Amino acid sequence: MHSIVVYSIAVAAALFVGTLQAQTPASGTLLVSTALTDRNFAESVVLMVHHDDDGSLGILVNRPTNLRPVAVFPEEPTLQKYDGELFLGGPVGPSQPLVLLRAPARGLIEGPPVVGDIYISADLGLLGSFPTASVDSTQVRFYAGHAAWGAGQLAAEIAAGSWHVVSGRADLVFSDEPLELWRRVSRNDAELVVAGDGRRSLPSSAGGNRR
Repeated sequence: MHSIVVYSIAVAAALFVGTLQAQTPASGTLLVSTALTDRNFAESVVLMVHHDDDGSLGILVNRPTNLRPVAVFPEEPTLQKYDGELFLGGPVGPSQPLVLLRAPARGLIEGPPVVGDIYISADLGLLGSFPTASVDSTQVRFYAGHAAWGAGQLAAEIAAGSWHVVSGRADLVFSDEPLELWRRVSRNDAELVVAGDGRRSLPSSAGGNRR
């Protein structure tokens, strides 16, 4: 009997630790909004690119706009070769673009991938390093702004049930149907959970995550 009790306690402890790990928004995981009604985050899917005790940063990956990046950032002429739309990456710093790239050429991006073969950069001019005459959204995506949380803020929102944390995958981040991504991930989040609609316009001004 004693061994059964000890075993049961060990299993319960392992499940508890696994639950905590499953809700840790580590870099490369996806946040899937649940009960949020804030227009900035309702039905959103966020790729986490940084998380530690001091705060968290992510990029909304399912908010395409009807704008081309060159129309918003005309100071970078190499954007003319980009055949794709600009995404709204979040309410913070919409004038500060971020770029996600799939399997970039060796040496083009420093640092490890965010998830799979996806890397992040803030350099709009990197398209000049691509040998092809045009680049499309299967290779590169541009985001205006990002989402940010202060120390403990995101953990509190997850604990309140506002977000699910699921495993990140390159095919999800670069979905060819981003407007359907939230429905797709929400429908299948039981399989994606980490155990391990309409187009949006750009906000008129920068600011923190609005709650």
